[in-house]
Amino acid sequence: MGGGKLCISFENNGFTAVVKVNDLRMHRRDGTVNQRVSNAAISKLNNGQKVILSVGLARAFLAGNDTERRHWLQINNIHFANDSTWSTL
Repeated sequence: MGGGKLCISFENNGFTAVVKVNDLRMHRRDGTVNQRVSNAAISKLNNGQKVILSVGLARAFLAGNDTERRHWLQINNIHFANDSTWSTL
């Protein structure tokens, strides 16, 4: 995703999904990405730390020529198994 959005991609059986991260700890009050905090979380993920992702669905919307309302999958919170207060990085 472009536009300064923070995303995580997943791959399973050849299917790749790109999911927006809405964890408030990774964003500043103005909505921009806090690079220091997000880079620290990315480093933890890349180092193989166990993680629990709280996921949810965005509000339903009607896109383009669609006739059905759709939801986007999103990550609402990231929790590291060995550091529940990681927001103080």
